[in-house]
Amino acid sequence: WALLLGIVAPTLAAQADRSVDCSVAVNDDALVVEKVMAGNTQVPCYWAPGPSGRYEPPPTFQAGDDWIESLTITFFNRTNKTIVYALIGLGFPQAQPEQVINVSLGRIPANAALDRQGRSLKQDAREPLSIGPGQTLVVNVGDHSKEIKSAVEPVLSGPVTKLAIHLAGCNFDDGMHWNPGSYSVPDQEHPGQWKRMPPRGYFPGNRQAYWPPTAIGIGR
Repeated sequence: WALLLGIVAPTLAAQADRSVDCSVAVNDDALVVEKVMAGNTQVPCYWAPGPSGRYEPPPTFQAGDDWIESLTITFFNRTNKTIVYALIGLGFPQAQPEQVINVSLGRIPANAALDRQGRSLKQDAREPLSIGPGQTLVVNVGDHSKEIKSAVEPVLSGPVTKLAIHLAGCNFDDGMHWNPGSYSVPDQEHPGQWKRMPPRGYFPGNRQAYWPPTAIGIGR
């Protein structure tokens, strides 16, 4: 397992190419990645237009074999609402198929934590997040090394060199849910059902605020 996460003695830690993939942000995203840090170094993660005009993956960076343990990811709330729950996917594309660790943070509001029959979902005894407009959520990847180990150890024989960050969605304090590409609210007349907000043009707040991502410090 030490080889997979690269947990080795500092004297043996090798500098090699690593990459973090945040894909492409769009301006109706509720959450965006503000920055990714490997220890004290900020690393690139967003796809951006290259010389040809086509979007290209972020460049690799040099880091030691303990890089996964040292990663912190900062997410930024672009909306005018308070986020109380977020679901983040940590993907390992070297494995085929890609292995994804889902990280649940906070607590879904009671009016949204229902199955399709209107029954309450079981949730861990966690407090809700309180990420207000313009505030940030920091995820320490090293806190999830046990789950990472369980997912990648059976399928990888060498060190992890790539990480993909997947924003799976979030809930706001009024129950509204954001899934990339759409916003929905609980259907009060049919508990457990959802009403989708207008698919074009809806955003809870000013969709031009903190956009493009460079406006919140993301280097493209």
